[in-house]
Amino acid sequence: ILLTGVPGIDAIPPSAPNAKLDVATKVIAGIAEAGSNVVVKNINGDLLGAAQAHVTNGQYTIPITYTLVNGEWLFSWSL
Repeated sequence: ILLTGVPGIDAIPPSAPNAKLDVATKVIAGIAEAGSNVVVKNINGDLLGAAQAHVTNGQYTIPITYTLVNGEWLFSWSL
């Protein structure tokens, strides 16, 4: 989508963040678009954690206090 005459609007959505769960520390860490908000939800859509990606390198960490069940999925995306 190309918007003309409208300064300051980011019309390109960010790429999906990469995410890795460290089971021992219950921390999800990864890289997303710099400055974007990253959210983690379970399959039911319940918010489990959120963070803002670093403004220059996009790194983020999200501690998870939710108890994971074997086979349970987590989803992350940046906004």
